This record gives sequence, C-alpha cells and structure tokens, in this order.
Amino acid sequence: MKLKQKIILFAVVPLLVVSFVIAMTVHRHSVLLAEQLRQVIKTAYLASKDEELKNYVALAKNSIEGADKAGAGDEGAREQAKATLAKLEYGGRDGYFFLFDINGKSLMHPRLTERVQQVWWDYKDANGKPVIQDLVRRGRAGGGFEDYLWEKPSLGNALTPKRAYVVELPNLGWILGTGVYLDDVEDALTRINMQVSRSVFDTTVWIAATALISVTVMILFGWSFNTWERRDATWKERERIAGELHAGVCQRLGAAKLTSERKALELTEVDGPTDLAEEALRHTAAEIGVAMLEVREISHGLHPETLMQFGLAHTLQQLQEKWVGSFGGEIELTIPGEARPLGLDGSFVLYRVAQEALQNSIKHAEATRIAIRLRVGWRRVELVVADNGRGLPEGKNFTSGIGLINMKERVKEIGGILSITSTKEGVIIRAVVPRI
Repeated sequence: MKLKQKIILFAVVPLLVVSFVIAMTVHRHSVLLAEQLRQVIKTAYLASKDEELKNYVALAKNSIEGADKAGAGDEGAREQAKATLAKLEYGGRDGYFFLFDINGKSLMHPRLTERVQQVWWDYKDANGKPVIQDLVRRGRAGGGFEDYLWEKPSLGNALTPKRAYVVELPNLGWILGTGVYLDDVEDALTRINMQVSRSVFDTTVWIAATALISVTVMILFGWSFNTWERRDATWKERERIAGELHAGVCQRLGAAKLTSERKALELTEVDGPTDLAEEALRHTAAEIGVAMLEVREISHGLHPETLMQFGLAHTLQQLQEKWVGSFGGEIELTIPGEARPLGLDGSFVLYRVAQEALQNSIKHAEATRIAIRLRVGWRRVELVVADNGRGLPEGKNFTSGIGLINMKERVKEIGGILSITSTKEGVIIRAVVPRI
C-alpha cells in the first residue's frame, strides 16, 4: 500500500469520522441547550410580565380607590371610576384595562366600545375557551391569570394569544383586569432561537474548517515526508552505486589494464613474432583506460562531491573548465555574483541538464560557441544553455533522444519546465525549476 493511501486510510478517514461525530454531537447538544434556554427565558419573561400585570392592576385599583370605598350606591363615583380606567394606558394601544360585572356584562373597554353594556357570559374564543366565565371565576377566587385568544388592536384586531390578570372589586361588584399579548414573547423567543441557530451553525462551520485544515496539513506533511524520504533514498542509492563503481568496477578495470600492459611488456622480451599479440594487449589496455574514465564520469555524475560541498555555481565553473580545454571553442558562463543557496535536488537536476546540453553541443552540434547562464530568483532557478551549432535535425522528433528525454524527466520530476528551441542559429535549452 502506498504512503498516500496509508495516510488517507489511517489518518484522514478517522479524523473526518471523529470530526463528523463531534459536529453532530455539538449540534444535538446545542439544539437541546437552545430548547432548555428557550424554556428558561420564556418562564422568566412570563414571570416578569406577570409581575408587571399585578403592578398595573394595583395602580388601577389605587386610581379608583374613592369609588371602591363609596361602593355600588354612588353612581357618580362609579361612572367617574370607569372614565378614569378608560384613560389609563401603557405600552401603546395594546396596554389597556377592562371591566366586567360578575354576570359577564361589559362595563368598560376602551378598544371595543361598541360591546360595552353587552353580556359576554357565553363568549368563547377560537379554541372554545369560555373566556369571560373563566375571567370572572378567576377574579372572584381571589384573582389570578388566564390565557386565551383575543383581538390585538395594533394588528387590526387580529386574534392573538393573550395573558390577563384579573381581580375582584367586591364593593362595586366588578372584575378589573388587564393583559399582555404573548406574540411579543414569541417574537423575543424567535430572535433568541435565530441567535442560537446562528451560533450552532458557526460552531459547525468552525469544526468543519478545523477538520479540513487538519486534513490538508496532514496530507501536505505526509507528501513532504514522502518526498523527502524518497529523495533521501535516491541520494543514498546514488552514493552507493557511485561508491561501488569507483571502488569495485574501477579497481577491477585498473587491475585488468595493468595486467594487459605488463603482458605487453613481457612480449617485447620474447623472441619470435609477437607484434600482433603485443598490439592487441596494448589496444585492450587503452580501451580499458577509456572505460575507466567513463565509469569515473558516471560515478561523479551520480554523486558529484563538488556539488554537495560547494554548490551549483562552483560545479558549473568546474564543468566549464573541464570541457573548454578539449572543446577548442568558447564556453561562456554567467552566474550570479552572490548566488543564494539552492536545494540539492534542484542543483543536481540543473547540473545534469548543463552536463547533457554541453555534451550534445560539443559532440553532435559542431558548435564553436556555447553560452551558459544561471539566474536565481526567490522562488525559482533558471538555467539556459545556448550554442551556435547546426541545430537539431528537421522533420524529426528531436526530443526523442535518450539524453533529452532524461533531461525532461528530471526537470519534470521536481516540478520544473524544460523547453528546447532549435533554429538555424543553434539550439537553446532552458530549464526552470522551483527552489527546493
């Protein structure tokens, strides 16, 4: 199983499942908490309204205290008391007082004046509740609260839940009351529900965002670790192969070369025709020497010590000095005066591009002038190798050569771009890689 699949299976999936469970648990408990909060607020709100209604009724009783003491015999005091109560208001059009007698007859109602002096004993609201009978009974029982449906003036007398508080004025035979419409309570609770829902949503989004960020970080960390591990393993493998080539193959080739040269010398001391054998041994020794040079170049190319110790700029200088002697032409190298440190992978890839491009220009393009230019930016590095040779063959896929394919693959592997431009004036190879 690949590392990416392991990360998804053993890290990402459990994290997503845990985040989902946490989000659902938070949502569920938030809903329950919101309902409990709603009930607490509703109870507290109604309690405060009940206390207000009691205070309002107490004030109304005090305002008609004279008529209450005079009793039912003083008709003028009674009418004056009704007029006084009709003028008392609080909280706009919906805050008013009403009067009934113990038989359900309306004695005073500032909003429904057309119903005054009418008997409402049998009146029932939309839910079938005998409103007036319950109010009279509650008042005669010492006072208390009743809930019912009633016309709300500020809403065009639309039926609205109402909570009323009534008391009896026994000296006058009246039931005095006032009430508060409960849709105001519901509006307040609705606003609270919206705030709680918004908080629950924000919390859920926060959990989801945290999970997403965690998953992203985990994937990036796993990818970075995998990349680092792969690159480290690649460099170690290059180092091992280079060591084996240098210490193993080169030593065996060296021994074979020495043996061939020694045998050739021995043949010179032997009487008789040995020219052909001597020539064959010397040719073999020469070929072994060439093979040793090629193996050393392969070894150094796999694991260039100069690149690791001194960086890309210094290694390109050594590459220029190596080829300029055998080239016979001009190799111009342009590098930054103070090149910023580059990553080992990017440096190695650009070094191999320069190495391969130089070999192609010298061995195949018949160039007389080669220009190498290195540019180092904050986020990327650019290497350009241009020659004045005969260019690549026309009408053919000139990128199909093994050397050019290797260059493209190396650059692509580290996230870079390689472009090859061939004209009659020569070939331009441009590699751009990120600073890794």
